[in-house]
Amino acid sequence: MYRREIAGGKVYVDPIVGPKDHKIHVPLDVSALDTDLVDERGFLKRGVPIGTGGTPATGANPLQSAAIAGGAAGDHTVAGIAPEDQLVSVLHLSGDGTNLQGADELVDEFTITAADTINTAGGTATTNGRLVILYRSRADADAGRAVIVLETTKVAEGNTAPDLAAASDRTVACLAIGIAKRAFIEENLGRALTAAELMAIENQRTIHLI
Repeated sequence: MYRREIAGGKVYVDPIVGPKDHKIHVPLDVSALDTDLVDERGFLKRGVPIGTGGTPATGANPLQSAAIAGGAAGDHTVAGIAPEDQLVSVLHLSGDGTNLQGADELVDEFTITAADTINTAGGTATTNGRLVILYRSRADADAGRAVIVLETTKVAEGNTAPDLAAASDRTVACLAIGIAKRAFIEENLGRALTAAELMAIENQRTIHLI
């Protein structure tokens, strides 16, 4: 066992091998955490992976797509898109309502103006066509990459859902570049790393597990 029990509670082993100079400060969303990451005393466990946005790591692909009906220049609804997201492509598939007649890239004409909304005021009308939208989701990008919590940190009174919901958000120092022992991380978690967490660590590309 790498995790020791003492009178005051648990001591979590340091999984980092070598230098810890390359770190970032992550704004933690405590209400989004769970009992795997936070122990019964309300401590965020040392050495656990966390998404760079301060929520549990999901390994999600930040590139998202949607296909919608075209229309007059103006607002178009794209469910799930957010103002902080980034448009990558807006492809207009033009036609007569039945047959495809052409494809034009219109991303320079569009902006994200609100949740679920893109706009091309004064731009190309796409009536009878289709719009294929590719965008980079900020939320998925943050949860899709994982860094490693450097120190055991008090974040709540306990780890029940009400405890975590009542806690104030805070910033924690995390390793962004380095090497960590997988066995020690899993001992601190009390379980194996999930496929999503492993993918998120891989997506970070600068943390290597041994």
